[in-house]
Amino acid sequence: MKETDALTEIDRLLKRSEVVGWIWIMGIGSIISIMSAVKAARLMNKAGISDKKKLTGLFVLGIAGLLIAVSAFLIIIIYRKGKST
Repeated sequence: MKETDALTEIDRLLKRSEVVGWIWIMGIGSIISIMSAVKAARLMNKAGISDKKKLTGLFVLGIAGLLIAVSAFLIIIIYRKGKST
């Protein structure tokens, strides 16, 4: 893969990761965001690109969204159990 093609693909993956991470769609977007960031990280390693500042931010964004989704899901389960008794 040419360097320009690699940079274009990395940029596309990082943008997708950022957009989907912010939308997060009850955790699914966060998972897609993390997967896109992982793919971008692999491409960055192959291309020899060491600037990973944005990549780290996207991992944090995806993990934070996933934690929010899991927390919301647990709160709903706990609240429903309390209502049924």
